[in-house]
Amino acid sequence: VLFETLRLHHPFFQLSRAVKHDSTFQGTVIPAGHYINVAPSAAMRLPELFEDGDVFDPSRFEPEKKAKLKPYAFIPFGGGLHQCSGRKFAWNSLKTSLSWLLRNYDFELIGKGNEEMPKEDFTTMVVAPTSAHVQVKYKRKRK
Repeated sequence: VLFETLRLHHPFFQLSRAVKHDSTFQGTVIPAGHYINVAPSAAMRLPELFEDGDVFDPSRFEPEKKAKLKPYAFIPFGGGLHQCSGRKFAWNSLKTSLSWLLRNYDFELIGKGNEEMPKEDFTTMVVAPTSAHVQVKYKRKRK
């Protein structure tokens, strides 16, 4: 579920890389010194990488399907030598926090958030919802 959530709702709208040497991509020359920007939330929805890319489907990351992914199809923390150095810390923090919350609380979507998720705003560096109408009701579990 975490992989699929990050695939669809990447926290940054773009990753930038400097071009070190003249390069050609699909017949277009990209001169050294220019920058390339990749929009992970758009790239990770491309049909040539993920069938039905706009659909939430955690089964995409089951071991047998994950092994068939094209290299760099899933780039929540960048890729190659330049991926985020804090990715392991981020994954561990995410899993620890989510595990603790799910073990100790029951959650329920209420209000408009129960009907649909807000659209994303890609006009800022960190992707945020266009409106904050998602509300969550939570209750501590009895031990």
